Amino acid sequence: MSSVRPPPDSICNAEAIPSRTVSAQTLLRLRHHATYLLIALAVLVLGSVLRIDDQNRVVVPGIELALPAVCVSLQWLGMSCPGCGLTRGCIALMHGRWQEAWTYNPGIFLVLLLVVLQFPYRVVQMRRVLSGVPELQYSGVFENLLMGTILLLFVQWIIGMCT
Repeated sequence: MSSVRPPPDSICNAEAIPSRTVSAQTLLRLRHHATYLLIALAVLVLGSVLRIDDQNRVVVPGIELALPAVCVSLQWLGMSCPGCGLTRGCIALMHGRWQEAWTYNPGIFLVLLLVVLQFPYRVVQMRRVLSGVPELQYSGVFENLLMGTILLLFVQWIIGMCT
C-alpha cells in the first residue's frame, strides 16, 4: 500500500497563487453599469408582470393591489404631463398590445427602445472595465438620445393638449 504524500509547498503556498486586485475606480464603474442594467431589467420584468385593470389602473396580479397614481401634475394641476401613460404603455407593450400602448403614450416605443439598448451597451462596458480596456466613449450620444426623447415627449404632449 502506498502512502499519500502532501502536495509540494509551492502548490499550497497562497503567495504562489496570483491574486487579482480590483481598484476602487473599477468597482465604481462596474457598480455604475450594473445599476443601469438592473434598472432596465426591473422595467422589463415589472412591465411583464403588472397588468392594467378595467378602470385603467396598474395592478399587481395575484393580490389585485392597485398601485397609486404617481403623476404630480395630474394630481395637483388636473392635467397630464408628457410622461403620463408611460407606465401603462410599457405594460401594454410588454403584453403585446401595441395599439393600446400607442394610445397611452406614443413615446413609450422610443423610451422602451432606450431601455432595451441598455442591455448590450452595459454588458459591453462592464466587460471592457473588467478586462482593463477603456470604456467606449460616445461623446454624449446617449445623453443626446435621452434629451431627444424628452423633447419628443413634450412635443407630442403639446400636440395632444392642442387637439
